[in-house]
Amino acid sequence: MDPSSPPVERPLECSVRHALDEWFYCSSLGHQAIHYYRYGRKKDCSEKRANFMLCLKVNLKSEEEKQRLLKEHEQAKEKAISEKPNSQDVWTMRRRLAPFRGDLK
Repeated sequence: MDPSSPPVERPLECSVRHALDEWFYCSSLGHQAIHYYRYGRKKDCSEKRANFMLCLKVNLKSEEEKQRLLKEHEQAKEKAISEKPNSQDVWTMRRRLAPFRGDLK
């Protein structure tokens, strides 16, 4: 591969079966029970349902339209993730070393 050539974008895929499996798993009694035990509330599976509905919708479109819709969806997901808080919001970068506090015993 020539390093000066632009990277090849692989076509985005959307499997209806996989999206349906993810939605059903998220909605299953066992998964909901584990989530309720850990977090004290029911898990919201609306994103999984939206992915399933998107897959149903795009598989009826032309290949160009399908790729455009999937790319827009991926960009919207990335934007939503980047706007959420992350570990970088918690920690502050030290500009100098912390003082040594004596023996480590």
